Amino acid sequence: MKRSVHSETALEHLINNSHKKELVPYLNKRRAYFAELLRLALSDKPHYSWRAAWLLWSCVEKNDKRIRKQVAKIIKTIPKRPDSQQRELIILLEKMELSPANEGRLYYICSEIWKQPAKNPSLRSHAIKTMYRIAKHHPELLEEVKALNTSPYTDNLSNTVKNNISKFVGT
Repeated sequence: MKRSVHSETALEHLINNSHKKELVPYLNKRRAYFAELLRLALSDKPHYSWRAAWLLWSCVEKNDKRIRKQVAKIIKTIPKRPDSQQRELIILLEKMELSPANEGRLYYICSEIWKQPAKNPSLRSHAIKTMYRIAKHHPELLEEVKALNTSPYTDNLSNTVKNNISKFVGT
């Protein structure tokens, strides 16, 4: 891709200057952008990376073969990124079938996110929902998820977020 005066790739320019409803069909028609979109979603480029991850999960199918080989890398990247990017990568992984090992890694990362009340409530909400989805495959974890959906972990969440999580987790 050609770089502009500001060292911005064509894809980066699109991400910063277009609406999602226009970008998703555009990117789906131009599969050549997919590898760059994935790299950007995993990178540490403020103003681009979280938006790339946000777009990416809208451009993939359930258990998308283009993502399958990258699942472990995506999971490993999550703790190294800001809250907004973490949230979008977790949403991306919600679309994937995970191996037991990757489920364990993602469960641990999500539990660490959940246990940090200062983290973004939307991120924490996705983290505990992901923990619950994984726990449904490993029933021995269900009680742990339910126990974590209590004070002090829920104290700073709005009633709307608390109710949404409780409905999902069944507490």
